[in-house]
Amino acid sequence: MNHPFSLKIVGTCMALMISLLAPQAKADDFPSKPIRLIVGFTPGGGTDIVARIVAQRLSTIWNQPVVVDNRPSSSGTLAFSILAKAPADGYTLAVMTPEQVIAPSLYNNLPYSLLNDLSPVVLMVHLPLILVSGNSFKPNNLSEVIAMAKANPGQLNFASTGIGGAAHLSVELIMKKAGINMVHIPYKGSAPAYTDLMSGKVELLSNNIVSTMPLINSGKLKAIAVTSGKPSAIAPDVKTVAESGGLQGYDVNVWFGIVAPMKTPKNIIDKINQEVAKILKEPEVRKQLLAQGAEPVGGSPEDFGKFIRSDMKMWEDVIKSANIKANLDAP
Repeated sequence: MNHPFSLKIVGTCMALMISLLAPQAKADDFPSKPIRLIVGFTPGGGTDIVARIVAQRLSTIWNQPVVVDNRPSSSGTLAFSILAKAPADGYTLAVMTPEQVIAPSLYNNLPYSLLNDLSPVVLMVHLPLILVSGNSFKPNNLSEVIAMAKANPGQLNFASTGIGGAAHLSVELIMKKAGINMVHIPYKGSAPAYTDLMSGKVELLSNNIVSTMPLINSGKLKAIAVTSGKPSAIAPDVKTVAESGGLQGYDVNVWFGIVAPMKTPKNIIDKINQEVAKILKEPEVRKQLLAQGAEPVGGSPEDFGKFIRSDMKMWEDVIKSANIKANLDAP
């Protein structure tokens, strides 16, 4: 005769084994239906282009559609609100950018929690910003800009495409490290900022390297420095901020990574991570990404998680020290 207590233990053990095996079973046949990759920006931009390069390869490898779903809004709020509420099964993912790690320090009314609602999957690429000036601006490198700013505190202006974006904060970090003060002029988009830069209404602009390089190559703008720790493949002759300005340790990149809802099974996250990491090493994919100024990265989900926390801390310090305030537009 079986003892009721023994049966209870056996039943508990079986339930535990089933619960442990269930996520693995899901990962083994993942994906068995289309995957949605949410991008919080408009079609045709850098984030969208990188997302579509990776999504197309995943679709081919998995024989399942990986559909890019553009949901543009301020700081990607709409995209990440959708992701935070999605089932944690790996079939809804999103592309994260610096805007999302900046947002918690910039806004106090985010409809999701970056650290509590989202799981890192893989860091896909990073690319530098580039600091440029109009041709009438006398300094030709960052050391000369810093010297002019120190001699004329609060007299130089720098443009960006919006308050609290990576382009804006990259210059705030330069000012913090160099001990200088310049005035930020935010614009709604690159086109009017480029126009005023060329005419001399503003002295400097930090912006996307890919969209800015044609204006440099045509002689309409002057390159001052790239923000990455090493020179960019598409602007190898432009010195870094650390080299040009003597600001050792300065290393700022725009980056794009994939995240999933919190509680997505780890082996599903690992499967997506490993597949994307393989794709990033493919010669044709690397060629496509490097043409966008984007350097493939890869690494583990844990690596990406550490990177996110490090970036959050860096931008939190910059935002606090510069006392930057912004209001979040409704998605």
